[in-house]
Amino acid sequence: MKNKKAFLLGEETLKIIVALIVIVFLVYFLFALFYSSSTKSKQRQAEAVLEESVSGSIKTAIERARSGQGSVGGNAEEVPVPNPLGWHLFSFTGSEIKPNDCAGENCLCICDKVWAFNAAAPFTDKEERQAGKCDSGGACLAVPDIVDFTDIEIKKSTILLVRNEGGIIITER
Repeated sequence: MKNKKAFLLGEETLKIIVALIVIVFLVYFLFALFYSSSTKSKQRQAEAVLEESVSGSIKTAIERARSGQGSVGGNAEEVPVPNPLGWHLFSFTGSEIKPNDCAGENCLCICDKVWAFNAAAPFTDKEERQAGKCDSGGACLAVPDIVDFTDIEIKKSTILLVRNEGGIIITER
C-alpha cells in the first residue's frame, strides 16, 4: 500500500511550481508592457523637441540660425530641451553608419544610448548598434550641414546653443 500523504506532497509541489512559472510570466509581461509604453512616450517627446516643441524646436532654432535671425548674436539660437530625460542627442555625419530615418544624409537624433558591450550582439560595432537604436526607438532630423559633436545627455535643465558658423554647430550651454 502506498503512502497517500507522500502522493499529495508531490501533487502540491507540482501546483506550486506551475504557480511560480505563471507569476514569473505575468511579471515579465507587465514589465514589458510598461517599458513599451514608456519608450513610446519618450519617442513622442523626442519628436516634439526636434520638430514641433512649444518652447522652440531644434528644427526652428537651426532655421533661425541659418537665416541670421537667432536670438543670440544673430547666427545663434538657444533651445531648452527638458525631455526626454536620460536620452542623448547624437550627430551622425560623414561616412559613419546612420539610422534609416536619415536617408543617407547627415542628421541629428535623440534616442537612448546603447551600452559599450552587448552580450546579444558581441561582434556588432557600437556605432552600428547606436544607429539601430535611434532608428527603432528614437527620433531623427536630417541636417545636411551639421558638424559632428559628442553626444549630449538630456537632463532636467539642458539648454542647447545652435550656431551657424559655416555649418550647424550644437553645444550644451
